[in-house]
Amino acid sequence: MLVGFLIILIIVCNILITKKVSTNIINPAVWLFMSWFMITGLYFFSGITYSYKIKSETYIYIIIAMVLFYAFFTLGYFTKLARGGINFDMEENFSFHKRKYLCISGIGLVLYIFDVIRLNALSIGLRNLSMNVSVIGTIGSFLVNASLFLWLYDLTYALYKNEKLMISSILPLMIYLIPNIIVGGRQSFIIAFISSFCIYKFLIRRKKEYKYKKNMLYIFITLLLTFFIYNTVVIQNRSQNRDMNRHYQVILKDKVSKETEEVVQKTGVFQDAVMQGLQYYSQEFVGFAMVYQEYDYRPFWGMYELHYISRRLPSFLRLDFNLAREEIERISLKQGTIATLYRTALKDFILDFGRIGALLITALLGLFLGRSFRKFNSQPSIYRIILQALFCSAAFFSVQYSPFYETRWAFTFYWMLIITFIESYLIKKRLKVDWRNRNK
Repeated sequence: MLVGFLIILIIVCNILITKKVSTNIINPAVWLFMSWFMITGLYFFSGITYSYKIKSETYIYIIIAMVLFYAFFTLGYFTKLARGGINFDMEENFSFHKRKYLCISGIGLVLYIFDVIRLNALSIGLRNLSMNVSVIGTIGSFLVNASLFLWLYDLTYALYKNEKLMISSILPLMIYLIPNIIVGGRQSFIIAFISSFCIYKFLIRRKKEYKYKKNMLYIFITLLLTFFIYNTVVIQNRSQNRDMNRHYQVILKDKVSKETEEVVQKTGVFQDAVMQGLQYYSQEFVGFAMVYQEYDYRPFWGMYELHYISRRLPSFLRLDFNLAREEIERISLKQGTIATLYRTALKDFILDFGRIGALLITALLGLFLGRSFRKFNSQPSIYRIILQALFCSAAFFSVQYSPFYETRWAFTFYWMLIITFIESYLIKKRLKVDWRNRNK
């Protein structure tokens, strides 16, 4: 069953992202469908059986959430747009200013590395689940994430303007990835790869006359190989002296079928990576169900997802996200499993806004993304292409957690808003000066 489902998954994803409708590749609703189709199929057909039982009402809740998202996405897309709005194409102004943003990212990288090394015992490739970070590290992390926007801008600009992507453009990408490498994580790689892939595939189809396809392809192949090698090292380090199959059976109370074990064993040196992937992406329903069915605590009103703010707030407000984590840990221990299960973005919405509130947030996000996609189709620009690519990466890892919880996505998004505001202000200011000079 596992092999059959994987074949179906590949076919479905291939049809969706290679369809003649080229905007599919940069449509967050498509990426959301692919990721949730993947975890649904793996839960039912991976050959892994979890001890925790999911009730029928949990499935119904998930279906209602999905129906609401796609209904409001459609509503947002077909709602008539107001005239005006931002059509942000930064051009030559940004070519100078981005050096300053790159310097800011570099400073952030130094601050983050200093803080993490100062407060933690690290080993490259081994994930520290209780990472200690002070205000210095949080500020550093925020500054670093401007670099992903710089990389995506250079990539989009080169394809959009039919220019060669310079090797130096990879520098901001490396600045963005280094913090994740230090702590043994992979989320930055996933966000950067999906965002870059969406931009590349979308513009290569639109710009068939692009002169530097080989150069671009070499860069993408190099980046993909780098991620593959790093991912292999991380998995090997984590599984060193450990039977991964047995490890997951102990901590997740699952049972792996003989068919799945045989399939995994046939992958040879990659069997740890394959087993880890199956476990990661078949457990989301279980993790979510555990919260939906067992969690009973007051809402955090957005402060769980915005944990980088809530943990700095006064304790008497009782909005620290660690309170929710402690409650989840208590539930997990009661069920005989671990608290680090992936539990989907829906879980984060429930912790912040309750079960009904989570559905409202899902509907509002659908409406917002639908309107954003309509604006993108109506007035494509460098800015909107990057924005849609980031939304696609967020939609994909919604099977793990909310994008606003993941700082490597959220901080990049915030920087995009900040840079947009600054650059649009400078452009308007320059236009006013030019107009006054012409009318003197």
